[in-house]
Amino acid sequence: MATNFGHRDPAARAERFGKNAPDQGSVYVVPALTEMSVGYMLKPEQMIANRLIPSVTSDKQEGKYAEYPRGYFFRDEMKPRADGAESAGSGFEINWSGSFKADVYAYHVDAGPQMRANAKPIDIDQTCTMLATNKALIKREKFFYDNFFKTGVWTTQLQGKTSGGGGVAGTDLSWADSSALPLIQMKRKIRAAQELTGFRVNKATFSGALWDVFSEHPNVVSRINGGQTPGGPAEVTREMVARWLGLKEVLVAEAVVAANNEGSASEDTLSFMDTAEDAVLLTYTPDSPSLLTPSAFYFFDWVADGLVGQFGNAVSRWWIQERKSTRYEIEMATDAKVIAADCGIWFYDMLAA
Repeated sequence: MATNFGHRDPAARAERFGKNAPDQGSVYVVPALTEMSVGYMLKPEQMIANRLIPSVTSDKQEGKYAEYPRGYFFRDEMKPRADGAESAGSGFEINWSGSFKADVYAYHVDAGPQMRANAKPIDIDQTCTMLATNKALIKREKFFYDNFFKTGVWTTQLQGKTSGGGGVAGTDLSWADSSALPLIQMKRKIRAAQELTGFRVNKATFSGALWDVFSEHPNVVSRINGGQTPGGPAEVTREMVARWLGLKEVLVAEAVVAANNEGSASEDTLSFMDTAEDAVLLTYTPDSPSLLTPSAFYFFDWVADGLVGQFGNAVSRWWIQERKSTRYEIEMATDAKVIAADCGIWFYDMLAA
């Protein structure tokens, strides 16, 4: 890994790790903190990138992945074979034009002895690791919104229209209209994308604002109107919608980010990351990601040696004499790539009034 944890050589890092303890001047990749970081990256409910986008680990910082004509896999070409005759066959081609480069991102936080003295009930190692890991989570989440959750990326798109603008209830009418048929609209596009690729989308990601409207839409709620009980009104859940649409999971984009810089005069201002507030993205991703498996998107995570976590992340800790503090640093090497634009369906302007 082209990162600097005191040595660029992974073997030298591993040798130093084998010592009983690093001296105060050493940069020390701490496996326990890295494992803690990996565990935390899988937990926050509001962060969806790691739950939605499969991670392909690579021992190289950059490389290529395969692209091939889907017709090779879906063409009916078997023919009767006469005794002693040659079998029917065809050619096969793999295009290695797709490429990735896992850039290295880093963040640190310093913990001085005064902090430790005044925070004895708090595990400083854990707290600083969680803070650093949250920065990595935010970075991965931003990759999702900036690269994938927007118009112009996916082959199949639907733009919501108003009834006055030619919108049709079961085709492209905005869900702000009570006459719209959201489930039928989604099912039609799911079928269209399946015919295009041979794969059925298996996850849906709603913007928060659109989910609120969708889950209260009369033509969605009507599916469960007979299911309410005293004190328990009928409620559309993500699990219900997943079953209705034949999906594995329905996610809602709810991550927030602070807009102001540390130390600025303005107060901390949080806002939702999803700038496309009236959109839903349906995608296909495989259960077992690999360089040869079709997917809407992948994270390519550079895992150079045994001291790096599965998301290309590693947590280091070392003493800085001139600052009289311990530094905790996280590095993450990753690249977020659209793999198959045909494996995504993008609904937008779905709150047009």
